[in-house]
Amino acid sequence: RVSSVCSLCKENAAIGSMVSMSGMIRNWASILLLLGAPICNVALPPGFEDEEVAQITGAVDIEFVGNMMLAITDKGQLWTVDLEDFSRFPHRKVEALDLRDRICENGERGLVGMTVHPNFVQTRWIYLFYTYNNGYPDCPISITNGPVNRCSRFVMNEDWTVDDDSEVVLFTQYGAESQVHLGGHMAFGVDGYLYVTTGDSGNRHDQWSQALWNLHGNIIRVTDTGDIPPSNPFTGEGTARCNEAGHTDEDKICQEIFAYGLRNPFRFTMDPHSTDKVRFLVSEVGGTVWEEINEGGTDHAGANYGWPFKEGPCRFKRVDENCSMGDPEVPYKDPFYWYQHNLEEEGAAVGVAIPPPGTGWPAPYSDPDTFFFGDFVKIFHITEAPERACNDCIPPRAGFRNETFHRSPYPVFLHFGPYVSASDSPAQSSIALYYNFRCCNQHVKRIVYRGGDNFAPAATFVAEPLNVLVGGSITFDASATTDADDSLLELTFEWDFGDGTTQEGGMVVSHTYAETGRYEVYLTVTDPDGAAASASEWISVGAPPTVEIISPAEGTTFAVGDIFTVSGTGMDHLGEPLDEATQLSWEVRQHHATHFHPFLTEGTIGIPPLFNEGTIGNNIEILPAPSPEDLFAAGNSYLEVLLTGTDSNGVSATVSRNIMPKKVFIEFDTMPSGLLLNIDGEDLRTPISVLSWENHILYVSAPEQEGYIFLGGTADCIAVDEEGQLSILIPPTQTETEVLSYVFAFEAEAVPTAAPTGSPTSAPTNFPTGFPTEKPSAAPMEELTSPPTKSPSTPSPVTPQTLRPTPEGLINNAEFTPVDKSGSTAVVMPLVGRLCAIIISSTSFINLSRKVS
Repeated sequence: RVSSVCSLCKENAAIGSMVSMSGMIRNWASILLLLGAPICNVALPPGFEDEEVAQITGAVDIEFVGNMMLAITDKGQLWTVDLEDFSRFPHRKVEALDLRDRICENGERGLVGMTVHPNFVQTRWIYLFYTYNNGYPDCPISITNGPVNRCSRFVMNEDWTVDDDSEVVLFTQYGAESQVHLGGHMAFGVDGYLYVTTGDSGNRHDQWSQALWNLHGNIIRVTDTGDIPPSNPFTGEGTARCNEAGHTDEDKICQEIFAYGLRNPFRFTMDPHSTDKVRFLVSEVGGTVWEEINEGGTDHAGANYGWPFKEGPCRFKRVDENCSMGDPEVPYKDPFYWYQHNLEEEGAAVGVAIPPPGTGWPAPYSDPDTFFFGDFVKIFHITEAPERACNDCIPPRAGFRNETFHRSPYPVFLHFGPYVSASDSPAQSSIALYYNFRCCNQHVKRIVYRGGDNFAPAATFVAEPLNVLVGGSITFDASATTDADDSLLELTFEWDFGDGTTQEGGMVVSHTYAETGRYEVYLTVTDPDGAAASASEWISVGAPPTVEIISPAEGTTFAVGDIFTVSGTGMDHLGEPLDEATQLSWEVRQHHATHFHPFLTEGTIGIPPLFNEGTIGNNIEILPAPSPEDLFAAGNSYLEVLLTGTDSNGVSATVSRNIMPKKVFIEFDTMPSGLLLNIDGEDLRTPISVLSWENHILYVSAPEQEGYIFLGGTADCIAVDEEGQLSILIPPTQTETEVLSYVFAFEAEAVPTAAPTGSPTSAPTNFPTGFPTEKPSAAPMEELTSPPTKSPSTPSPVTPQTLRPTPEGLINNAEFTPVDKSGSTAVVMPLVGRLCAIIISSTSFINLSRKVS
């Protein structure tokens, strides 16, 4: 399980020191992630310190009203923290609003965005973006009959509580086909308008980010009451309001849209140095290859950022080809900054912050042309370096210099806010960089500048073991703590064991616990100059319970859309059964390559009381099983079910089970063979074999290829899709080794000397054109009621080159049903435009009595 403590820090102390000093070992964090271990904290630059602010777990957004901090969790709670109250530190939190009875928080859903009105003192208005269950408390995934994301305004009372009856809905999104890519961040610009980011809801294939008739994959701009600013880029004829249903007719444009073409714009920040016009930076969580930060604002109204056609500086999923920066022929706005996430320790651009004027921070960390961003592994400091820019390089290189500012696991949001210090804790600045985490028992933290050239320690420790019986001893080893300018012998270690006892001194200490329970242990490390850092870890005392997953059973596999129920049992060390309603907690992770997405969020049971509630109980119905994230994810993705049982003393145990997808192998070919097909966004040359999952919808189209056109079919064979794609619902196979095969027919515009064996005459178009992108027009149905009629000058079609057994022809008349050699009926798939396809067995091919001319 992921933990806030780096379990490998001791073994890798020397490596950690080299990383903190020079950043030379770039793959170290990737190695730890692959091993399942968290990342160790490393030293900040001289004069900076990192400290915990409040024990709020799962915080996804924070805002400030004076010295009052507001924080929301994805579970649906809004907390307030008075930064001037030093009666307890970390600061005390107070609940201001609880929306858990109306939200869906499965997957990436939940309460995900917040901002306050610029004139809050007079209006007391706050704005929240959350997933409303829409009357479906089981939170299904459905476009028409399921939860919706909404942006609402509330009134905060003088006592810092919020009356949920004060809600005014500003706009609602269209339903979604998944539980990911929400966006949902909000901020007011200097123009007084509210800007909101929305994700594509995981719907890349339908290109919702390019479909301006709905509010997915956009930057939304409305007034503080939800009306349309007159300067919005899409108003007037051909536009409509979309605030109530989240969409309009497909031939119209939503007036709320300010910019579009985004995948998952998770967080953005307004530029505090731009006072005469709106300027902001958007952290766009990437897909397969690139992470990017985009520039937006007044100068970029109506901008198209290119998703799903463009990612980073290149075409989707491309690294060394089809890249374009500064090309006026490409209709997409170039990213402001980008990097390959597989080269940056599997991170994700999830939070960005620009230092405001007057931070008191030293250069270059306070420069107006610098910014910080979190990438789920560490916090980067970015400075302009025009000499590094190279648009013509392969791949293109951004004109910035990237340096590690702070390594801390799983930061998802950065925000500069006020710093109020106790009298014995002076600082050189009244501003601090706050950051928070979405998982893993991490709390809200901040980085403050105290001045001088002293490096603060980077505190960390390992607890061994994490669970003991009453009277047992736990060893706490902080020898992996580092300090760039002091030796470990010069540091002071202060321990708080969580049971009311403390100890000063000792890099490695042991402690015996007299009572059962769950305890959070704190370590504070202070150097000779007074700079301090802290770390914490949970341990448990007492015999752990025994838990077992009953359902899904071992070896269970799933097809896309399958619904299964999780159930289990547990008993404490005395043999008493755990209460299913309160002592069993579930989590489901959707794994992909080296990372995972939350599919069913976990519940936390224990003592002290919960920081967050998750999926607690038994016999819980899981959402429909997901599709793979993309074509190649089908080979390295699965679900992991985790069950945690916690006894009455707060001692817990966790077991897990992997649930694998039902995989289907599919072969694609063209007639003639050797041409290109676009399969789930990938241009692939036939013949090609791909892996997919049962019941997944696979999208297939054909790029334009000079010298070839598609053959037509009959009206009964063609099902026109306005998006110009063939949607194949992958059927189950009879055996694990059975291979499905699809064949697409072309004919030649000119007679080649032989069937093609190499590339087509010209490559497919790199990027679609148009602003906004127009839907491709489908051929009228009456034109497809018979095979195309050839003119006398049209040459005969090319005879396919036989690379393997191929069908004798394509179905062009629905009045007969083809039968294979075994007597089984063939399955005719729905088709798109001028495509015609059939499923055939890899071992027995269909005999047809008629051929397409």
